[in-house]
Amino acid sequence: AEAWETSKRVERLCVALIGDDESAAALMVVELTASELTPEAVYVDYLAAAARRLEEWWDDGRASFWQVTVATCRLLAIVRSMGHLFEPQVTCDAKSAIMAGVPGEMDAVGLHMANDIFHKDGWHIALLVGLDHDALVEKIASTQTRTIGLIMNNPGSLDALSKLIVSLHVCRPSTPIFLNGSGAKHIRTKLGWMDLAGVSGDLDEAKTQMNSWIAAH
Repeated sequence: AEAWETSKRVERLCVALIGDDESAAALMVVELTASELTPEAVYVDYLAAAARRLEEWWDDGRASFWQVTVATCRLLAIVRSMGHLFEPQVTCDAKSAIMAGVPGEMDAVGLHMANDIFHKDGWHIALLVGLDHDALVEKIASTQTRTIGLIMNNPGSLDALSKLIVSLHVCRPSTPIFLNGSGAKHIRTKLGWMDLAGVSGDLDEAKTQMNSWIAAH
């Protein structure tokens, strides 16, 4: 029953995100954060779920490209407004990471959510958004952090991911690379050759993997 109710709320949130009322979705999220839900639960169970459902609506023709674009901008604004809820209790200099999306994917919302969730856990994140392959590799090569976290939600981005992984192994051969996202979990069997330090389907699993690596090294 709880899962069904969450699914219905996500559905209503998506309708609000593509609707004419610019404040409707934000007000729904305010109500969620005022309940007993943690900020992480609002991110993962509602905002991230809404982003995935909107992608499904686009694929199915239920929402237009323009509607999904508007919804994504609204989601990003909501995520940014919640950033203050993720201030860390304790920070650790060893816990530093670059986070970026696979080139060609529009996932600024997911990256900002990942940044906030890891920041609350004491991570120092260098967030790279909207860069093409060459700019992303150049930036990562010049940014010194302990780990690299990539997000891929579209399984069709495998070619772009492969190209990026090869380039990163060349310019940062000793830096562990972690891959996270709904697209990653569907193609785990195709990722064996990439020498990834971890592959995860959600942010909680990604955080566990990266914390374990830091603790071991």
